[in-house]
Amino acid sequence: MPIALNCPGCKTSYKIPDKFIGKDIQCKKCPQTISVVDEAEEEAAAEEAKRIARNRKR
Repeated sequence: MPIALNCPGCKTSYKIPDKFIGKDIQCKKCPQTISVVDEAEEEAAAEEAKRIARNRKR
């Protein structure tokens, strides 16, 4: 399933094939490089980081 993302530089919308997950691509409209990440993996990593941070505070 393609990943929908926007260029952080010019806000151009893209649908990127899964084969590009973990790679950087070049925006076709501006010089910005875009890192392609799987949103589900990114959210899971963020939740794990929050859990670790909470445990460290104890």
